[in-house]
Amino acid sequence: MSADTGGGRERFSQEQSSRERPSREQLSGKGISGKELSWKQSDLPQQGGACRKGGVIRPAAMEDLPELLALYERARAFMAANGNPTQWGTSSPPRRVLEEDIRKKQLFICERNRGVCGAFALVFGDDPTYARIEGGAWRSDSPYGTIHRIAGKETERGIFEECLSWCRQQTGHIRIDTHEKNAVMRHLIEKNGFIRCGIIHVADGSPRIAYEWTAGGGEAYREKKDSR
Repeated sequence: MSADTGGGRERFSQEQSSRERPSREQLSGKGISGKELSWKQSDLPQQGGACRKGGVIRPAAMEDLPELLALYERARAFMAANGNPTQWGTSSPPRRVLEEDIRKKQLFICERNRGVCGAFALVFGDDPTYARIEGGAWRSDSPYGTIHRIAGKETERGIFEECLSWCRQQTGHIRIDTHEKNAVMRHLIEKNGFIRCGIIHVADGSPRIAYEWTAGGGEAYREKKDSR
């Protein structure tokens, strides 16, 4: 199970200056409970949070890197074996990107029985690769968080749902993208209430299917679409 890193998107994050990043005041909105939220990356929980299946979501630390690298290596092998060998290639996400995520406090681990069984980045602020979308449109222009680099152990069930549930407690507006050939991830994304919005292109020019979820908006959107 794995979603897109953005295939070269790390170049954008390295080049994006702090002046371009939204201020805390700009990152305001409503979470899944309808409660007003104000975000900045450092405001995300720095302690473990309980998950539905008894696991814990916690911030990743530098000492987790060996387990994280092994997790992503298995995810690449799984994708290649299931008809999607190019999305993460043989080395994505690279170690330097994971280290940067950890320093920015935007990489999180899903832990069960004190073992790493999943990982993802939750990044707030405008994603530069989402500025242009083809074959559709974003449904909301409110502040959002983007899930990147999500992967889970193939022997564990419900990792995506566990990570997503935690993310939805942080924000009521989430975007995610993945490769057309990543059938497993596309199924999980669509099964969990995301709406396909169109096609975006990552830094190397390759296309990705882009999805969006807003608190309370998915069901109403599907009902409206089905009634046409």
